Amino acid sequence: MQLIVPNLTFEDDLGDLRTKITPQTQRAFNELAPVLGLIADKDDIVLVPEVPQPEDIPESLQHVHYRQPASLRHDDIATDTSVVPWGWTAQLRALATERNCDLSKVPATVAVIEANSRRFNAEHDRLTPEPSPGSAFETGTFGRLCDSIDVWTQEVRRLRQFGFERWVTKAQLSHAGRNRLLGSGIELNDQQNGWLKKHFAQPGGVYLEPWVPVVDECGLQFEITQQQIRFVGVAQLMNDKVGRYSGSLIAADERLQQSWTAAIEHGYTVCRSALAAGYWGPLGIDAFRFVLPNGDIATRLCNDINGRFTMGRVALHLQKWLKPNEYGLWTHHVVPDDPRKFAAYLESLINLKAEGVKTIATSPLKIAGNSVRQRTTLLIGQTPAQLLILAQNIQNR
Repeated sequence: MQLIVPNLTFEDDLGDLRTKITPQTQRAFNELAPVLGLIADKDDIVLVPEVPQPEDIPESLQHVHYRQPASLRHDDIATDTSVVPWGWTAQLRALATERNCDLSKVPATVAVIEANSRRFNAEHDRLTPEPSPGSAFETGTFGRLCDSIDVWTQEVRRLRQFGFERWVTKAQLSHAGRNRLLGSGIELNDQQNGWLKKHFAQPGGVYLEPWVPVVDECGLQFEITQQQIRFVGVAQLMNDKVGRYSGSLIAADERLQQSWTAAIEHGYTVCRSALAAGYWGPLGIDAFRFVLPNGDIATRLCNDINGRFTMGRVALHLQKWLKPNEYGLWTHHVVPDDPRKFAAYLESLINLKAEGVKTIATSPLKIAGNSVRQRTTLLIGQTPAQLLILAQNIQNR
């Protein structure tokens, strides 16, 4: 039996940063929490802030037992229960201790911090083919750790000399598109200067990267135990124009991983390093292909390292709904509040049948009496291109 904990504020809790989460972000987290039921088996329990009513739960989640933390009693938990969080923190380790779980399967918090840090990421942030001498990436890494404004400014200027006008600066503990700076040039406003100053004070500083045109991106999913490293699969990433996650493309077989062989091999190296640092559990690695200023294509083998579950890992649990040769696109989209736009959104889902695409709802319709805005849907079809276009149409609605 598993006690699944969707602690989606993982990075904030892990770093004890006390980052202020907006009401909109908190609502999105609350609405996404039940979706973690997709990784649950029949008798598993998923802890959620609010328990959806049975009539609001789609077929894909009908097997899940949802409970609020306050209503969970010791009698509800079997002695062999495993705590399965989105990511391990000191609080979740305490919960595992309280539930008398086997702590040999729980990584130390310091190891979790290391595996999720930009410092660890920088050690493995490699490119293929090998960068040539005198290029922007001649050091062999894609980005640069910066511990002061002088180093950061110098690196931004260097990137501009090689044709990279835009940049992204990331905190030591990444936030899946949150808590970062996007910009161009070295002229910063007070808010940006304040953000940099705060994070320069943190061990390891910040990670500066050039903002590049991405051709395609994938999430490589691994499972690390103290005995072995297992490759779980590939989920192609679907991101919006500023790099925020909006869906995962999966296949019924191994077709998607065939073009990512070098990244998968590098992923095993990353996993061995994580294990040597004391981390075990789920580990996701994002990799992408991008266009260099001269027009050539390069592959960044290790864009992000996430020592936790990822949405791509959850998406792989949806492979059971696919038939041979089918593709699935697990799309994340915001349902409009405006009644007319909502009607158009529903119509777009209905029209998918005419396109030969099947849909499976993977989010509750309501939580605590309120309509769920941050919804997820699995689209099933024969070609990735068709699904990507349809998913973008739904998200644009």
